[in-house]
Amino acid sequence: MSPSFRITVGSELDYEELVGDLYFEDMIVCVLSQEEGFENLQMKLYGNPEGGEWSFNLGEFEEALDALKKRMWDLRRIDSCKK
Repeated sequence: MSPSFRITVGSELDYEELVGDLYFEDMIVCVLSQEEGFENLQMKLYGNPEGGEWSFNLGEFEEALDALKKRMWDLRRIDSCKK
């Protein structure tokens, strides 16, 4: 993953399930939520806090999203009561 991107995964008060944050040069780009299940990830996009548009390499962005999804999968909560 490009060093310009950084990911974090954790719990947030507004969500029951884990969420993942994707940063570009230490500015948040999006949050992935698995509230609807891991197969139904939801993405919340943020505007560039410096104004204007985001501009980064698509391949590097996709790689960072894939890394975030993999990390969320690795840390997912498994409810043994669900079938």
